[in-house]
Amino acid sequence: MVKVSKDDTLIAEREGIDFVSEASGEARLDVRDAGPMLNRVRVHIWPQWEYLGGLDCDAPAASTGVLEIPARDFIVIQFLVAGLSAADFAALRFNADAGTNYWSRYLSSQAGGAGMANVQHLSQTCARLHPVAGTGRVSGSVAIANSAQGSKGGQVSAQVLTGAAGTAGLLQLGGFEWVNTTQQITKVELRSVGSGLLAAESGFQVFGKDMYAV
Repeated sequence: MVKVSKDDTLIAEREGIDFVSEASGEARLDVRDAGPMLNRVRVHIWPQWEYLGGLDCDAPAASTGVLEIPARDFIVIQFLVAGLSAADFAALRFNADAGTNYWSRYLSSQAGGAGMANVQHLSQTCARLHPVAGTGRVSGSVAIANSAQGSKGGQVSAQVLTGAAGTAGLLQLGGFEWVNTTQQITKVELRSVGSGLLAAESGFQVFGKDMYAV
């Protein structure tokens, strides 16, 4: 017997409640009376973020290698670029697509700068994670709505580090787009754009969730 109440006031007593998951991504609560009466209430199940995997560099390398992940409607990539062997950019590549199908755009300001500079890179072979080439550490995260029917836009929140308490780092605002309208992201690679090597310890982790649980 299940008691159904509101604000601690007894409304009715029920024989039981069945929790049923449906393929539509909804859940159904079947509330049964003592007799043949059956009341149904539909609710959404909100899935939790899950860890999908990660890769890092044990030694300097041009790439972490490619991580394969299950398709999810939303993904978040947390990354660390521990340094670059030459002035270069760290970037992401998806589904091994090395075509010129990426662009990035950032507003950036050097320490002590009075304004923001517009920095954009068009028709690129990967998605750049910072606006200015450098050799220092960069840490941050990327949020992506991972729909197969539309391009994938990445909102980048990152900080270029200086390693000195008396020196402020570059400020950046922006992100990128992977122009692919037929696939969800299922492969992720962190790499350099040019000849620079990612320092050992550079790597990333991926978390994902669907719009609704099935």
